[in-house]
Amino acid sequence: MHYQLYIDSYLLLETLRNLGVFLLLEQLLGIQSRWRYRMWGAVAGALAAAVFLFVPYLPGVVRTVAGEACAGAVLSGILRLCEQGKGKRTALVYGYFWISTICLGGFLMAIQNLFRLSSGRSLNVAGLILSTCIAAGILRQGAAFCRQRRKQTLFPVELKQEEYRGEFIGLVDSGNSLKEPISGYPVCLMEKTALGDFLPEEYRLAHPERFRVVPFHSVGKEHGLLKGFLVEEIIVHKPEGEEGKKNVFLAEAPAQVSSDGRYQVILNRCFGWTAGQCETGK
Repeated sequence: MHYQLYIDSYLLLETLRNLGVFLLLEQLLGIQSRWRYRMWGAVAGALAAAVFLFVPYLPGVVRTVAGEACAGAVLSGILRLCEQGKGKRTALVYGYFWISTICLGGFLMAIQNLFRLSSGRSLNVAGLILSTCIAAGILRQGAAFCRQRRKQTLFPVELKQEEYRGEFIGLVDSGNSLKEPISGYPVCLMEKTALGDFLPEEYRLAHPERFRVVPFHSVGKEHGLLKGFLVEEIIVHKPEGEEGKKNVFLAEAPAQVSSDGRYQVILNRCFGWTAGQCETGK
């Protein structure tokens, strides 16, 4: 049995599929690149995969796997360039590529089988294009939803106050909605020792105008008070880029914020993935 392959249709469908994989990879890695890089990656990956179609004496399965491996190397390399060396390791990006490819391929196969069972016909090129767009869109939104549902996320945190600088690990806590009642600035909780490492007690005592008392409610403490110190800026380093907010209160936590010492700061929920912007202190 012989099959006819239309190279123009193959390149079009492969480019579109690679574009869907590229968008899904961006969501999984938490980065965002420009459309020209996405298109270059999709086209280059399709051309790399098409090369193996013309290698003689290769079984079809080998051609398919080798073509996908080459396309994955191209897409992973372009994604690493878009990350500018600040993101995940190349091996991990390549692993995400195979996960994305398998998920997208399985989704497309399910759509094609459902169409064949319901209509008795196979999808034409237009149907394959439409089903690829639908599958890639659904998977991308699913990946975004999973990222948004992450309950605990740790990020490097940089604190700035005049000539003082501090680098710590912060936990984004969607339950921390504390605000200083007068200014409305967000409040982050910080361990006493970490706060002392960032700002010496002598400096804090020399600037009483930056102190505020922040009321809070928690389990076992209905009417509590925290001592907060207003700092110039907090910068959270996320995979997709820096997120900085000026005028944030650092409140001394009444107890150790992390039992295993993994983090020293509990960030306000306005630093979270899904939280809205702070009303003030943007």
